Amino acid sequence: MRTLSRIPYASLFLAGAGLVIHAIPGAPERFQYDRAAIGGGELWRILSGHWTHVSADHLFWNVLAFVVLGVLCERLSRRSFFVAVTTSAVLIPLVLWITSPHLAAYRGLSGGKFGQMIFDL
Repeated sequence: MRTLSRIPYASLFLAGAGLVIHAIPGAPERFQYDRAAIGGGELWRILSGHWTHVSADHLFWNVLAFVVLGVLCERLSRRSFFVAVTTSAVLIPLVLWITSPHLAAYRGLSGGKFGQMIFDL
């Protein structure tokens, strides 16, 4: 059972979500942070935008960095990993909403990677 607890399943699951969303035609557009759509009530986009990407390259580099940092963070403290990812996933779009009204759309895991580093240091 101890071996199972060391598997970084959360990092792998969240990275996998990005891969799945990218593979489904039209899903990245449907789930990206879209200011007008959020203003129209599509509130899931506040969180789901992190798992959308503009290209296969963008997806690859974001997922690679997210998994590497996620695995390291999860091994140190799975609880801190969850706090970091959840806090980043919520705060980043809210800060964008408040400070960048000109930003129409956002995609990517970049902010989540930095949240992992900050919370787990």
